[in-house]
Amino acid sequence: MKTSFLLDDIGRGGGAVEPDVSASEQLVSQWEQELNRNAARYQEMSDRVQQLSVTETSRDGLVRITVGANGIPTDIAIAEPARERPMSDLSRQIMTCLRRAQARIPELLQQTMTETLT
Repeated sequence: MKTSFLLDDIGRGGGAVEPDVSASEQLVSQWEQELNRNAARYQEMSDRVQQLSVTETSRDGLVRITVGANGIPTDIAIAEPARERPMSDLSRQIMTCLRRAQARIPELLQQTMTETLT
C-alpha cells in the first residue's frame, strides 16, 4: 500500500525531488561568464607581454640595446664615436647593456601579470 502511494506521488510530480534545472543552467551560465572573463584577462596579459620591451644605454651613451619580453635583442644602436674605442671595451659595453636589460624583464612581467590578472 505504501509503495503504491509513493509511485502515485512520483507519477503526479508530488513528493519526488526533481532536479532544479534553472539553478543548474544558472550555475553553468556563471561558469561560462567566469571563463570568458578569465580568457579576456589572459588575452590582455598576453597582448601586453608581447608589447613589452626594455632599453638600456651605456654610461657614456655610445651603446643602446632594446630587448623584447623574451630577452632577445630587438634593437642595437652603436654611436659613431664608439669606433674610436677598443673593440674589447665596446663588446663589454654591449654585453653589460644586454644583461641589464634582460635582468629587468622578470620584474616587468610580474608587474604586467599583477595588473591584468588581479
